[in-house]
Amino acid sequence: MVDQSTVIDVQIHRIRHLDEKGNGAILVCNRLDAGGNGMGRITLQMPGIHMPTVGSLHVGYLMRASGRLSEWKNPRDGRIEEQLRVTHWFPVLPSVTTWPKLVSHSPHLRGVPNAFAYHLADLFGDRLQEMLAANDVATLQANCSNYPPTAAESLCSSWAHWCSDTLAEWLSCFNLSNDLLSLISSAYGGHSAALHRLHADPYRLLAFGVSWVKADSVSQRRFAVKKDDPRRLHAAVVYVLQKRYREGVRSLVQSQARKHLEKLLRSNEAASAALVQTFRDGGFVRTAGAEFQLRGVWLRDHAMNEAVSPS
Repeated sequence: MVDQSTVIDVQIHRIRHLDEKGNGAILVCNRLDAGGNGMGRITLQMPGIHMPTVGSLHVGYLMRASGRLSEWKNPRDGRIEEQLRVTHWFPVLPSVTTWPKLVSHSPHLRGVPNAFAYHLADLFGDRLQEMLAANDVATLQANCSNYPPTAAESLCSSWAHWCSDTLAEWLSCFNLSNDLLSLISSAYGGHSAALHRLHADPYRLLAFGVSWVKADSVSQRRFAVKKDDPRRLHAAVVYVLQKRYREGVRSLVQSQARKHLEKLLRSNEAASAALVQTFRDGGFVRTAGAEFQLRGVWLRDHAMNEAVSPS
Protein backbone atom coordinates (compact mmCIF):
# COMPACT_ATOMS: atom_id res chain seq x y z
CA MET A 1 0.00 0.00 0.00
CA VAL A 2 1.38 3.38 -1.05
CA ASP A 3 0.41 6.35 1.09
CA GLN A 4 2.23 9.61 0.53
CA SER A 5 1.64 13.28 -0.23
CA THR A 6 2.02 14.24 -3.87
CA VAL A 7 1.28 17.01 -6.39
CA ILE A 8 0.27 16.21 -9.96
CA ASP A 9 -1.14 17.91 -13.06
CA VAL A 10 -4.10 16.12 -14.63
CA GLN A 11 -6.73 16.45 -17.32
CA ILE A 12 -10.13 14.82 -16.75
CA HIS A 13 -10.62 11.89 -19.12
CA ARG A 14 -13.92 10.61 -17.74
CA ILE A 15 -16.25 11.49 -14.89
CA ARG A 16 -17.03 8.27 -13.08
CA HIS A 17 -19.27 9.91 -10.50
CA LEU A 18 -20.44 13.49 -9.93
CA ASP A 19 -22.85 14.17 -7.08
CA GLU A 20 -25.67 16.40 -8.25
CA LYS A 21 -25.63 18.36 -4.98
CA GLY A 22 -21.91 19.06 -5.20
CA ASN A 23 -20.96 16.57 -2.50
CA GLY A 24 -18.01 15.16 -4.38
CA ALA A 25 -16.78 13.45 -7.51
CA ILE A 26 -14.70 10.51 -8.73
CA LEU A 27 -12.64 11.52 -11.75
CA VAL A 28 -10.60 9.31 -14.09
CA CYS A 29 -7.78 11.55 -15.32
CA ASN A 30 -4.76 11.60 -17.59
CA ARG A 31 -1.69 12.34 -15.51
CA LEU A 32 0.47 14.98 -17.26
CA ASP A 33 4.16 15.76 -17.37
CA ALA A 34 5.60 19.31 -17.43
CA GLY A 35 4.91 19.58 -21.16
CA GLY A 36 1.29 18.50 -20.89
CA ASN A 37 1.91 15.00 -22.28
CA GLY A 38 0.01 12.03 -20.90
CA MET A 39 1.68 9.70 -18.38
CA GLY A 40 -1.09 7.19 -17.83
CA ARG A 41 -4.36 7.19 -15.90
CA ILE A 42 -5.02 8.11 -12.29
CA THR A 43 -8.28 8.43 -10.36
CA LEU A 44 -9.05 11.49 -8.25
CA GLN A 45 -11.38 11.45 -5.25
CA MET A 46 -12.70 15.03 -5.03
CA PRO A 47 -14.50 15.70 -1.72
CA GLY A 48 -17.45 18.08 -1.92
CA ILE A 49 -15.65 20.76 0.08
CA HIS A 50 -13.13 21.07 -2.78
CA MET A 51 -15.61 21.26 -5.65
CA PRO A 52 -15.24 24.29 -7.98
CA THR A 53 -16.89 27.52 -6.92
CA VAL A 54 -16.96 28.81 -10.51
CA GLY A 55 -18.24 26.68 -13.38
CA SER A 56 -18.26 22.91 -13.19
CA LEU A 57 -16.03 19.90 -13.70
CA HIS A 58 -16.10 18.38 -17.18
CA VAL A 59 -14.09 16.17 -19.52
CA GLY A 60 -10.98 18.06 -20.59
CA TYR A 61 -10.79 20.12 -17.36
CA LEU A 62 -7.19 20.78 -16.29
CA MET A 63 -5.98 21.07 -12.72
CA ARG A 64 -3.00 20.75 -10.42
CA ALA A 65 -4.08 18.59 -7.50
CA SER A 66 -2.34 17.70 -4.27
CA GLY A 67 -3.31 15.09 -1.72
CA ARG A 68 -2.71 11.57 -0.50
CA LEU A 69 -1.74 9.01 -3.11
CA SER A 70 -2.76 5.42 -2.48
CA GLU A 71 -3.75 2.16 -4.16
CA TRP A 72 -7.36 0.97 -4.28
CA LYS A 73 -8.56 -2.52 -5.14
CA ASN A 74 -11.68 -2.59 -7.29
CA PRO A 75 -14.03 -5.08 -5.55
CA ARG A 76 -15.71 -6.06 -8.83
CA ASP A 77 -12.69 -7.25 -10.82
CA GLY A 78 -9.77 -7.11 -8.39
CA ARG A 79 -7.83 -4.50 -10.38
CA ILE A 80 -5.42 -2.28 -8.45
CA GLU A 81 -6.05 1.38 -9.16
CA GLU A 82 -3.90 4.38 -8.24
CA GLN A 83 -5.98 7.07 -6.55
CA LEU A 84 -5.40 10.57 -5.20
CA ARG A 85 -7.64 11.94 -2.47
CA VAL A 86 -7.58 15.66 -3.22
CA THR A 87 -6.80 18.13 -0.45
CA HIS A 88 -5.95 21.18 -2.62
CA TRP A 89 -6.22 22.01 -6.29
CA PHE A 90 -6.45 24.84 -8.80
CA PRO A 91 -7.07 24.99 -12.57
CA VAL A 92 -3.97 25.17 -14.74
CA LEU A 93 -3.38 26.67 -18.15
CA PRO A 94 -3.50 24.34 -21.15
CA SER A 95 -0.50 23.33 -23.23
CA VAL A 96 -0.64 22.84 -26.97
CA THR A 97 -1.34 19.17 -26.29
CA THR A 98 -4.16 19.63 -23.78
CA TRP A 99 -5.83 22.74 -25.23
CA PRO A 100 -8.00 21.06 -27.92
CA LYS A 101 -9.63 18.63 -25.50
CA LEU A 102 -10.31 21.40 -22.99
CA VAL A 103 -11.91 23.59 -25.66
CA SER A 104 -13.92 20.79 -27.23
CA HIS A 105 -15.62 19.79 -23.96
CA SER A 106 -15.77 22.98 -21.90
CA PRO A 107 -19.27 24.39 -21.30
CA HIS A 108 -17.64 27.84 -21.51
CA LEU A 109 -16.65 27.13 -25.11
CA ARG A 110 -19.81 25.63 -26.59
CA GLY A 111 -20.02 25.78 -30.35
CA VAL A 112 -16.31 25.21 -31.01
CA PRO A 113 -16.07 22.10 -33.24
CA ASN A 114 -13.62 19.42 -32.14
CA ALA A 115 -11.86 19.40 -35.52
CA PHE A 116 -11.58 23.22 -35.43
CA ALA A 117 -9.88 23.11 -32.01
CA TYR A 118 -7.28 20.54 -33.12
CA HIS A 119 -6.71 22.37 -36.42
CA LEU A 120 -5.89 25.62 -34.58
CA ALA A 121 -3.56 23.88 -32.12
CA ASP A 122 -1.66 22.20 -34.96
CA LEU A 123 -1.52 25.39 -37.01
CA PHE A 124 -0.47 27.96 -34.39
CA GLY A 125 1.03 25.94 -31.54
CA ASP A 126 2.27 28.04 -28.63
CA ARG A 127 1.17 31.27 -30.36
CA LEU A 128 -2.50 30.35 -30.23
CA GLN A 129 -3.34 31.50 -26.72
CA GLU A 130 -1.58 34.83 -27.33
CA MET A 131 -3.71 35.33 -30.44
CA LEU A 132 -6.89 34.54 -28.52
CA ALA A 133 -5.90 36.95 -25.76
CA ALA A 134 -5.34 39.65 -28.40
CA ASN A 135 -8.74 38.85 -29.97
CA ASP A 136 -6.99 38.29 -33.32
CA VAL A 137 -10.10 37.12 -35.15
CA ALA A 138 -8.81 38.22 -38.55
CA THR A 139 -5.74 35.93 -38.49
CA LEU A 140 -7.77 32.98 -37.26
CA GLN A 141 -10.36 33.46 -40.01
CA ALA A 142 -7.70 33.90 -42.69
CA ASN A 143 -6.15 30.52 -41.82
CA CYS A 144 -9.38 28.61 -41.22
CA SER A 145 -11.35 29.15 -44.41
CA ASN A 146 -12.92 25.68 -44.16
CA TYR A 147 -14.80 26.73 -41.04
CA PRO A 148 -17.62 29.29 -40.59
CA PRO A 149 -16.33 32.87 -40.04
CA THR A 150 -18.32 33.00 -36.80
CA ALA A 151 -16.27 30.12 -35.33
CA ALA A 152 -13.23 32.35 -34.74
CA GLU A 153 -15.35 35.14 -33.26
CA SER A 154 -17.14 32.74 -30.95
CA LEU A 155 -13.88 31.17 -29.82
CA CYS A 156 -12.22 34.50 -28.93
CA SER A 157 -15.27 35.65 -27.01
CA SER A 158 -15.77 32.42 -25.09
CA TRP A 159 -12.03 32.14 -24.37
CA ALA A 160 -12.18 35.51 -22.61
CA HIS A 161 -15.00 34.17 -20.41
CA TRP A 162 -13.02 31.02 -19.66
CA CYS A 163 -10.01 33.06 -18.58
CA SER A 164 -12.18 35.27 -16.40
CA ASP A 165 -13.76 32.32 -14.62
CA THR A 166 -10.41 30.55 -14.28
CA LEU A 167 -8.83 33.60 -12.66
CA ALA A 168 -11.81 33.82 -10.29
CA GLU A 169 -11.35 30.14 -9.44
CA TRP A 170 -7.67 30.75 -8.72
CA LEU A 171 -8.54 33.46 -6.23
CA SER A 172 -11.05 31.14 -4.58
CA CYS A 173 -8.60 28.22 -4.42
CA PHE A 174 -5.93 30.47 -2.92
CA ASN A 175 -8.42 31.98 -0.42
CA LEU A 176 -7.95 35.46 -1.87
CA SER A 177 -10.64 38.10 -2.22
CA ASN A 178 -12.58 38.11 -5.48
CA ASP A 179 -12.23 41.92 -5.36
CA LEU A 180 -8.75 41.38 -6.81
CA LEU A 181 -10.21 40.06 -10.06
CA SER A 182 -10.80 43.42 -11.73
CA LEU A 183 -7.59 44.93 -10.34
CA ILE A 184 -5.40 42.13 -11.66
CA SER A 185 -7.16 42.01 -15.01
CA SER A 186 -6.85 45.77 -15.51
CA ALA A 187 -3.18 45.78 -14.53
CA TYR A 188 -2.25 43.18 -17.14
CA GLY A 189 -4.64 44.15 -19.90
CA GLY A 190 -7.11 41.30 -19.62
CA HIS A 191 -7.80 38.02 -17.85
CA SER A 192 -5.77 35.87 -20.25
CA ALA A 193 -2.64 38.01 -19.88
CA ALA A 194 -3.15 38.10 -16.10
CA LEU A 195 -3.34 34.32 -15.90
CA HIS A 196 -0.12 33.88 -17.84
CA ARG A 197 1.75 36.57 -15.91
CA LEU A 198 0.71 35.18 -12.53
CA HIS A 199 1.43 31.62 -13.62
CA ALA A 200 4.92 32.72 -14.71
CA ASP A 201 5.53 34.52 -11.40
CA PRO A 202 2.90 34.17 -8.65
CA TYR A 203 4.85 36.65 -6.50
CA ARG A 204 3.25 39.33 -8.67
CA LEU A 205 0.33 38.98 -6.25
CA LEU A 206 2.36 41.19 -3.90
CA ALA A 207 1.64 44.16 -6.15
CA PHE A 208 -2.06 43.83 -5.33
CA GLY A 209 -1.75 44.03 -1.56
CA VAL A 210 -1.40 40.30 -0.90
CA SER A 211 0.81 39.70 2.14
CA TRP A 212 4.26 38.15 1.84
CA VAL A 213 3.19 35.13 3.91
CA LYS A 214 0.22 34.48 1.62
CA ALA A 215 2.03 35.07 -1.68
CA ASP A 216 4.97 32.95 -0.51
CA SER A 217 2.65 30.13 0.53
CA VAL A 218 0.75 30.18 -2.77
CA SER A 219 3.99 30.25 -4.77
CA GLN A 220 5.71 27.41 -2.92
CA ARG A 221 2.78 25.11 -2.23
CA ARG A 222 0.75 25.57 -5.41
CA PHE A 223 3.34 26.53 -8.05
CA ALA A 224 6.26 24.53 -6.62
CA VAL A 225 8.58 27.57 -6.44
CA LYS A 226 11.76 26.62 -4.55
CA LYS A 227 13.12 28.70 -1.67
CA ASP A 228 16.19 29.68 -3.68
CA ASP A 229 14.22 30.49 -6.85
CA PRO A 230 15.29 33.89 -8.33
CA ARG A 231 11.64 34.93 -8.53
CA ARG A 232 11.22 34.45 -4.78
CA LEU A 233 14.44 36.19 -3.88
CA HIS A 234 13.77 39.14 -6.19
CA ALA A 235 10.22 39.46 -4.83
CA ALA A 236 11.53 39.53 -1.26
CA VAL A 237 13.65 42.61 -2.00
CA VAL A 238 10.73 44.33 -3.71
CA TYR A 239 8.47 43.55 -0.76
CA VAL A 240 10.96 44.97 1.76
CA LEU A 241 11.45 48.12 -0.30
CA GLN A 242 7.69 48.58 -0.76
CA LYS A 243 7.07 48.22 2.96
CA ARG A 244 9.77 50.73 3.85
CA TYR A 245 8.59 53.12 1.13
CA ARG A 246 5.11 53.18 2.67
CA GLU A 247 6.85 54.17 5.91
CA GLY A 248 8.54 57.11 4.16
CA VAL A 249 11.92 55.50 3.36
CA ARG A 250 12.85 55.94 -0.33
CA SER A 251 15.94 53.70 -0.43
CA LEU A 252 18.01 51.34 1.69
CA VAL A 253 21.75 50.83 1.94
CA GLN A 254 22.93 47.24 1.60
CA SER A 255 23.35 46.58 5.32
CA GLN A 256 19.82 47.80 6.06
CA ALA A 257 18.32 45.85 3.18
CA ARG A 258 20.10 42.65 4.24
CA LYS A 259 18.88 43.04 7.82
CA HIS A 260 15.23 43.22 6.71
CA LEU A 261 15.68 40.35 4.24
CA GLU A 262 17.29 38.09 6.84
CA LYS A 263 14.21 38.55 9.00
CA LEU A 264 11.81 37.98 6.10
CA LEU A 265 13.57 34.98 4.55
CA ARG A 266 14.98 33.61 7.82
CA SER A 267 18.32 32.99 6.16
CA ASN A 268 21.54 35.00 5.92
CA GLU A 269 22.53 33.21 2.72
CA ALA A 270 19.14 33.83 1.08
CA ALA A 271 19.28 37.52 2.03
CA SER A 272 22.69 37.93 0.39
CA ALA A 273 21.56 36.05 -2.71
CA ALA A 274 18.40 38.17 -2.97
CA LEU A 275 20.34 41.42 -3.21
CA VAL A 276 22.05 40.34 -6.43
CA GLN A 277 18.75 39.47 -8.17
CA THR A 278 18.73 42.68 -10.19
CA PHE A 279 17.13 42.31 -13.61
CA ARG A 280 16.90 44.67 -16.55
CA ASP A 281 13.19 45.28 -16.01
CA GLY A 282 13.03 44.06 -12.44
CA GLY A 283 11.14 45.63 -9.57
CA PHE A 284 14.18 47.19 -7.92
CA VAL A 285 17.54 48.71 -8.85
CA ARG A 286 20.90 49.21 -7.20
CA THR A 287 21.65 52.89 -7.60
CA ALA A 288 24.97 54.51 -8.43
CA GLY A 289 25.26 55.30 -4.74
CA ALA A 290 25.07 51.57 -3.90
CA GLU A 291 21.57 51.90 -2.44
CA PHE A 292 18.56 49.73 -3.23
CA GLN A 293 15.42 51.40 -4.50
CA LEU A 294 12.11 50.43 -6.11
CA ARG A 295 12.43 50.81 -9.89
CA GLY A 296 9.39 53.07 -10.11
CA VAL A 297 10.75 55.38 -7.42
CA TRP A 298 14.18 55.42 -9.05
CA LEU A 299 12.71 56.26 -12.46
CA ARG A 300 10.65 59.10 -11.00
CA ASP A 301 13.64 60.52 -9.11
CA HIS A 302 15.83 60.18 -12.21
CA ALA A 303 13.27 62.04 -14.35
CA MET A 304 12.97 64.82 -11.78
CA ASN A 305 16.76 65.21 -11.58
CA GLU A 306 16.95 65.40 -15.36
CA ALA A 307 14.26 68.07 -15.41
CA VAL A 308 16.05 70.38 -12.94
CA SER A 309 19.56 69.83 -14.32
CA PRO A 310 20.94 72.76 -16.35
CA SER A 311 20.94 72.12 -20.06
